[in-house]
Amino acid sequence: MKKILLSLGSNIGNKKENLENVISYIQEKFSIIAISDIFETSPVDLLQQADFFNLCLLAETTMSLEESFLFLQEIEEKMGRVPCSKRGPKGPRIIDIDIIFYNRQSTLTTVDGKTLIVPHPSYSKRLFVLAPMRDIELQTQTEFRHPITRQSVRRYIEQLKQTEQHGDDIQKVQKLSSKIKITRPRQSAMIF
Repeated sequence: MKKILLSLGSNIGNKKENLENVISYIQEKFSIIAISDIFETSPVDLLQQADFFNLCLLAETTMSLEESFLFLQEIEEKMGRVPCSKRGPKGPRIIDIDIIFYNRQSTLTTVDGKTLIVPHPSYSKRLFVLAPMRDIELQTQTEFRHPITRQSVRRYIEQLKQTEQHGDDIQKVQKLSSKIKITRPRQSAMIF
């Protein structure tokens, strides 16, 4: 089984329900190990849109990276995500699914004409990804480290908080009290 870490986000409609729905689709082919709390975050880059609900999800799969990517894109389409060509690259999304890590690999590949880079090239600069990752670390006693730099999530968070140029990323990140209910298998400590 391969471990995969996903970042999920939504800023259209009932955002919590969108996240719950996407998780049910993901469970069709992935075994979920842990889901972070939901974080409400300000948009990045294109600021004139609604705030996002974001979370991270750690799972296991027998699917390859390429198969996982295509499966996740099918879910986005099934849920009604509008292609970037119609809404702009950073516009509002009913759902956004990004592969952050895949089985400790560092990969650049093309899948179905689209470039896929793992680890996700922007995760270390986005508190809306790092905060949920840290939540999963605490739940599972896992430590996520970049496969090349070996930087930890905690270190990336510290760096962001010291850098004013990333103020938009962190100005409104808040933990919400609600959690998506899911049965989570107990995990032992691991380094991802």
